[in-house]
Amino acid sequence: PFGCFFTYCDFIVAFAPKFADPKICEKLEKSRLVWTRILRIDIPSLWFYGFFGCCKLLSLLSVLGCFGPTYELVGNIGWLVLLGASVYHHIAKKESPALVAGTLALMIVRLFCSIVLRRAVRAESLA
Repeated sequence: PFGCFFTYCDFIVAFAPKFADPKICEKLEKSRLVWTRILRIDIPSLWFYGFFGCCKLLSLLSVLGCFGPTYELVGNIGWLVLLGASVYHHIAKKESPALVAGTLALMIVRLFCSIVLRRAVRAESLA
């Protein structure tokens, strides 16, 4: 659910900012500024939020299995990268990373379970 919500927020802020809630715009702008400082370039809002919206959407669809089992694993790894970066920029903004870190932990457990299940299925098919 969080993935869907924040993907939607990224796309609204990127492509129709006048329709976005000002509080969400302000929160997301802080994230863009963190990455602008890290990369030492001014990243246009459209590019930044459009890029992250696409990454989140494709990773979410992959995790849900829309592109097949191989890409499900890739989508899970994509979410680990996105959530790891989110934990970092929550800390950089002096905000609590608890919710994001909890979601990151769940995605790590999901990845581990997925790998174990794949190995078990592979071992069974070879037997």
